[in-house]
Amino acid sequence: MAMLSTPWNDAVSKLTKLNHPHALATVISSSGSSPRGSGSKMVITTENTYDSIGGGKLEFQIINRARELLNNNSASQEIKEFYLSSSCKQCCGGTMTVLIETFIFNKIPLTIFGGGHIAHELVQIIGDLDFEISWLDSRKSFSSAGSSKRMPDYIEKPYKEINNLDEGSYVLILTHDHELDYLLMKELLEDWRWSYVGLIGSSNKSRKFRARLKNDGLHPDDVNRFQCPIGIEGIKSKKPKEIAISVAAYLLSLTGNRKDSNLLDWKTLKKELNLSHEEISLR
Repeated sequence: MAMLSTPWNDAVSKLTKLNHPHALATVISSSGSSPRGSGSKMVITTENTYDSIGGGKLEFQIINRARELLNNNSASQEIKEFYLSSSCKQCCGGTMTVLIETFIFNKIPLTIFGGGHIAHELVQIIGDLDFEISWLDSRKSFSSAGSSKRMPDYIEKPYKEINNLDEGSYVLILTHDHELDYLLMKELLEDWRWSYVGLIGSSNKSRKFRARLKNDGLHPDDVNRFQCPIGIEGIKSKKPKEIAISVAAYLLSLTGNRKDSNLLDWKTLKKELNLSHEEISLR
């Protein structure tokens, strides 16, 4: 482990540009003879640390805790109070309350079933965005083999891949075959653990699918979980690129509003620290 003297703000800027996971430790409050005052910060990664909030046993404990949080691979915030005279084995006395925030740059899992024109346009549009794309098609002629540009991966029975998808995935059904669309949708709804499922098609297709799913025993609430037609409202175009733009915009509207349940809002932070409005405003 390297302890680098790089200022914490420079480290945050550099690590963020590199999409490198890191933790930011901030002294929220202190009392007695603590080594650093409120507002002191340091940055921790799994390999290095940047700047300092006092050194010694205290800092060692904070680094270890930050790395434990980083290993969870999700954004989080934690408030922890350290008693310098006992748990940290430092003679200066006093207490220090530290906020540890982890910043994780996970991509959003998106599975696209179908390798037609709309799927091709969509992958081009969102290929460089924060999506981890799995793109599948049941036709060998549409597979990536021998192609210099990105193509879908071949899978004979795409619906069998559903068990392998990550919980919370975003799923789009854009295949060439209505019966395959139905099999995929039924599998997805029978094991609902997704952030979003969208089906290409018209309002008429949507009504027919929902009626058939109800007849096949699915609960009405489950039948209404998926979006069809897909994309943002008001786009009536039938051109593949324009449909793809609409779908991309809708996906971004969903993913841009994601909130990690491990993150604290200011009201919670104030309650945890028992700080007044004036004290928070000064920090």
